[in-house]
Amino acid sequence: MFINNPLYLLKQKDKLAKLLKIKDKSKFKQVYSSSNVTSYISSKNSKKRLIEFSSNELKNIQRTIQKLLSDCEFPCYIFSGIKKRSYIDNAKHHIGCKYMYKIDISAFFPNISREKVYNFFWKEMKMSEDVANILTNFCTINIAESNENVIKFIKEKKIKHFNHLPTGVLLSYLVNISMFDNIYEITKMNAIKMSLYVDDLTFSSDKDICVKTRKNILRIIKNYGYNISKHKIEYYALKDEKIVTGVIVNKDTILVTKELKAKIVSLYNSGKCADWHKLLGMINAARQIEPNIFNKMHKKVSKILNEIKN
Repeated sequence: MFINNPLYLLKQKDKLAKLLKIKDKSKFKQVYSSSNVTSYISSKNSKKRLIEFSSNELKNIQRTIQKLLSDCEFPCYIFSGIKKRSYIDNAKHHIGCKYMYKIDISAFFPNISREKVYNFFWKEMKMSEDVANILTNFCTINIAESNENVIKFIKEKKIKHFNHLPTGVLLSYLVNISMFDNIYEITKMNAIKMSLYVDDLTFSSDKDICVKTRKNILRIIKNYGYNISKHKIEYYALKDEKIVTGVIVNKDTILVTKELKAKIVSLYNSGKCADWHKLLGMINAARQIEPNIFNKMHKKVSKILNEIKN
């Protein structure tokens, strides 16, 4: 899986600097990453979220690492962060299923510790200790000395690690590859389809997914130190409408949800859309799921935007 990756067996800091396009090696020190990340709590839509914002310079380095990691081979059940795979493909993976089980790993990224990230680079990618440490510095953040609101939020959400992975979809999978592979083995033995999209796990089958299998999946996740959002555990029986990553999954196709349709129609009918680009984006998203939906609306909104542009 890793043997052909340019990061595999990396031992020299000079080679790392070349791969990451870094000329100033002072950036290899942990203080650089710490000084280029800001943490705060967002209360958008009355829901609190931990935001960890990297500077543009650090983001560019993280994107380069992400691109290098994308050269790894990924299993068929991973749909996020990989070229030519999307949330729509994630939904398509389950077309025709009769039963479905969905779970969401709570505060997934903040609960991926610095130690796990370091061990991936050192033990799995077989790098030297100093190179593994440098890459870990770029990919993790220590918020132990953040403001009171951030510390309070972390305690409320039962986040275990002040020093953790703030983002990085591919890395979040690679760091936890043994956990997801263990779960996948259970699904194969029970004729269950599995897919992973960021922190959302979906399982589907032609037969009822028994309670014992569901408990075994939860047990594996908890054994690796993660929590499950209990209010986001969902089980769909034979006649239930099944939704995967915001897409309706039917016996032979995928469909746009009623909520997205209603939102598009409401914005369009208002006649005073504040952001025509946003509306067109929503229409295009719907048309990726159902190519022939909103044809007339798509033409009209595109025409309006062309007139505004000219």
